[in-house]
Amino acid sequence: MTRNKAIAAYLIGLPALGGVFGLLSYVAYRLINGNDSIFVFVMMMAVWGGFGIVVGGYGAFQTIRTEKKINEFRSKGGK
Repeated sequence: MTRNKAIAAYLIGLPALGGVFGLLSYVAYRLINGNDSIFVFVMMMAVWGGFGIVVGGYGAFQTIRTEKKINEFRSKGGK
């Protein structure tokens, strides 16, 4: 996977996945507890979406950092 694809997967895919998981958590919560306020929906989306953003940002940062180390290693002739 190229660098741009990996970063796109981290910065777009993981927050979207966090949002979907937040929506599924809200649906499960609503099935168990019945009707509730919109505040619960907003909090579920904010928590899981925020978690996806944090994990995606960390993954993108690690990808960039690892690529820099690989490039440094290659420029030294692999020694």
